[in-house]
Amino acid sequence: MSERNAFLCFDVYADEPAGREFVAQMRSAGVALAIEDSSAKPMRPREDWDKLIRGKIGRCGLMIVLIGKGTCASEEVAHEIRVAKGANVPFFGVYLEGAEEVDCSQLGLPSNRVIPYDWTRIVPAIDQLLTEGKNHIFV
Repeated sequence: MSERNAFLCFDVYADEPAGREFVAQMRSAGVALAIEDSSAKPMRPREDWDKLIRGKIGRCGLMIVLIGKGTCASEEVAHEIRVAKGANVPFFGVYLEGAEEVDCSQLGLPSNRVIPYDWTRIVPAIDQLLTEGKNHIFV
């Protein structure tokens, strides 16, 4: 059975308000998905933050990456994407307003996995991810 919970990844220094807004809109839209956890500000020692992020992402069935204008410069977002890949947690990105031209390939986020902030596209992307990665059931 697929895990209908997600990790919400974003630049904690620039896009935290957008993350709260995304969750509120998701609830209003009636999306049957729980945001289990989200990005956290780095802490010292770095190993403690790494362990925290690995645990948070590992408990989730998918990850949604919010892409703001400065997200591609975020080492923390890049690390969270690497952790998701290592844990076989499927993910996709959503462009925040004004960031539609941002290229985040250096983060490990392929352009064909980033969509506009449009719930008619976000919901099918969530449904698709629920059949990928650690959610995939082999028969």
